[in-house]
Amino acid sequence: MIRFVIVSVVFVIIGIPFYLEEVGPNRWSGFRVAKTFSSPEIWYAANKTMGLDLIIAGIALLAVSVSLMIIGQKRRRAPIYRINFFAFLAILLAVTAHCFWTLSRF
Repeated sequence: MIRFVIVSVVFVIIGIPFYLEEVGPNRWSGFRVAKTFSSPEIWYAANKTMGLDLIIAGIALLAVSVSLMIIGQKRRRAPIYRINFFAFLAILLAVTAHCFWTLSRF
């Protein structure tokens, strides 16, 4: 369970520099697709969206994880790990879809 709490904090930490537009175009981190490399304006817009989405995703995943830890203490048979894992996948899918949607506007 603590893994999901750590992942949520990592999402927030990773998202902040992208949201603040401190990470320029590079080959190692960010929303790296051909279109984002086509212009700095597109890079920063797409990665700012990704950064904000990661921050929101981290906060949402943290809320889910903490809630499930509380529920798990009361109900021993609750499928806590599975619910947390599917929440993680859904949140990650939403972030990815929103980034591609933002990219399609350029």
